[in-house]
Amino acid sequence: MEAPAGIDPRSGALLALLALLTACGGSSGVPADPISARGTLPVTSPAFADGAMIPVRSTCDGEDTSPSLAWSVPVSVAEWAITMEDLDAGFVHWVAYGIPGQTSGLLEGRLPPGSRQGRNDFGDIGYGGPCPPREDGPHRYRFTVYALAKARAANMPAEATLDMLLAAIGCCVQVFGTLTGTYDRT
Repeated sequence: MEAPAGIDPRSGALLALLALLTACGGSSGVPADPISARGTLPVTSPAFADGAMIPVRSTCDGEDTSPSLAWSVPVSVAEWAITMEDLDAGFVHWVAYGIPGQTSGLLEGRLPPGSRQGRNDFGDIGYGGPCPPREDGPHRYRFTVYALAKARAANMPAEATLDMLLAAIGCCVQVFGTLTGTYDRT
């Protein structure tokens, strides 16, 4: 899918999800306008505020452990999925899915039992923290939390990629929210 004029082409994964959501609108329970649904799920972290620097602890310069995240459970949720992408490099840092529906957040470096993690663009399974080239200046990292109306993890292949996840959950996203942090190694 080619990005429309004025849209950063590196945000292709989000554009693909939006296209899937639009195609699935109507009787599936997916909001007809997924962009308006975006703001309906506030995502926060005790480690950093939206737009602020991600702590070194959660980067390649620290322990490389996922930060704590929190969200409300606004609707009946079968399952959650979470992704983290570098918006400035088009790089996938984290794909997590099969997170139980009653979950309202994650502790640092932990996923609830039964959760699964996919392959990031480092070629690893699980979380890979921010690690921009030193000469690049700050990069922006977007965590996206998806509330799913239907459990999808059982239908996912082991070590799923972001594209596989988005294809699997496109039918079932009720709401989603984002939290964006920055990191600079200069």
